[in-house]
Amino acid sequence: MKTNNGVIAPSKQWINFFGNIQIKPRGICKPYVSSTSGSIYFRETVSQYQELIANAAREDRKIRAYGGSWSLSESAVCNDYMVNTIETNNINVGLSADDSVAKHPDQLVLTQCGARIRDLHDRLGNKGLALPTTGASEGQTIAGAVSTGTHGSAFNVGAMSDYVVAIHLLTASGSVWLERANDPISTQKLRDELGVSQFLQDDELFAAALVSFGSFGIIHAFVLRCVPQYKLRVFAADWKYEDLEANIMKPDFPNLKQKLKLASDLGELFHFEVIVNPYTQHAYLRYMDKVPHDTDPRSPGPDKWSMTGLLSALNVLSDGVHGLPQRELGRVIGKNIRDMLPLDQRSFVDLPQNIFGPTKKRIDMDRAVVDGYSTEIGLHPSDLGRFFHIAFDVAKKTSFNGAYALRYVKQTRATLGWTLFEPVTAVIETPMTATQGAKDALRELWRRLRESKIPHTFHWGQCLPVRPIAAEDARLGDAELAAARNQVLAQYQHTGRLARWKAARKKLLPDESARRMFSNKLTEALDLGVYE
Repeated sequence: MKTNNGVIAPSKQWINFFGNIQIKPRGICKPYVSSTSGSIYFRETVSQYQELIANAAREDRKIRAYGGSWSLSESAVCNDYMVNTIETNNINVGLSADDSVAKHPDQLVLTQCGARIRDLHDRLGNKGLALPTTGASEGQTIAGAVSTGTHGSAFNVGAMSDYVVAIHLLTASGSVWLERANDPISTQKLRDELGVSQFLQDDELFAAALVSFGSFGIIHAFVLRCVPQYKLRVFAADWKYEDLEANIMKPDFPNLKQKLKLASDLGELFHFEVIVNPYTQHAYLRYMDKVPHDTDPRSPGPDKWSMTGLLSALNVLSDGVHGLPQRELGRVIGKNIRDMLPLDQRSFVDLPQNIFGPTKKRIDMDRAVVDGYSTEIGLHPSDLGRFFHIAFDVAKKTSFNGAYALRYVKQTRATLGWTLFEPVTAVIETPMTATQGAKDALRELWRRLRESKIPHTFHWGQCLPVRPIAAEDARLGDAELAAARNQVLAQYQHTGRLARWKAARKKLLPDESARRMFSNKLTEALDLGVYE
């Protein structure tokens, strides 16, 4: 395929950041970045992406955008054309009254798809603003994080998709601007500067497009509603899981300070998480309150708790784990978790990006220090006891380097947002170094959850039971493969969300050829790609 941006040559093998997905697409393109700025820059970028989409349409090929390559699922890849968005990263902090009809336009941010979360934090901080919440790592791009349902643990905030207020989508039929009918954002002037050809104020369509993992078109930009800058004060404590279970199954956040005897000087609880050693069943609390942004920082440094930080700490166990007695495995995992938490000090204070994010040097690397796996499961808090009973039993039967990390997220408004339980979703992440034991543990955990009938969902950007590109599906019989597909979609089917999402996508992309273009093997395996 030739475009004015150059020639997209046959690509070499593409590998994601954590090393669990490899694919050789027909070609990879990184759009040319102009030296111009402002509206001219945006229009030039939009024109380049539209040309790539038009060429893919002429060839009847699929096209998929990717950014930081941090997704552990196959949502961002396809066998045809993949577009690297990492340099499509312009960030405009604060809209003017000429650009937005919203209240407080100075707290709105227009960001292109390839801006990394870390860069957003830095740019916002320079203007006295912050993201309302963020994931546990910050190497993702904003489009990848939002589109897969990435979240934090600010239990009153929701996932990252819940502070998106406008979406700029590029499809085969044009340049589409989406916002809610009940929350108008843009002016005609802003839309003209972006070359918008179709303006839609549609609550149902907007909610469906938020978490759509590339299925509605290529996302060019978002408008985010941000908040005044703040810092977080971090506390930590260690417990036995069994002593916590009743409180985590019925989280009474306003009264947890008293019930769990948390730090006496803790203010209003903002963030609450529990990290569980699967082999010792020891639990480590990390909880936070907000403090003014001018509070003097007292930080132990980066990588104190992020997926990349934990995987790096556990790297010492990457070889020979199968031969390590489980008691010793539990001891070493526990030591590495304790080293990452401020258990030896009263508290520390820092900006969110310095608490959750890995170092900038690590973010800028093409690959993680150590390859890893992780699945992330959402369920109602009342089912946590049953979940951990299964999870501890899986640990007894397998050997892996990792932990279970529990957080809580307010119910999302995104149609296929996986944090859908009311009023909050309990989310359990399972970061592990990439060993055969970790693969075995994930398969066993997924199987046991299917059999348990516990209602649950999966993070769209982490390892899923359905993995067509990795050829893992070939290991399953037809019945087990059908069960795995149903496992991923069951809660969306039962709540009517799946039907609403598919109808909204068909409304935006009425032609079957357009839906095929923005599908891939994963979405087709889940019947989210091309359908009647």
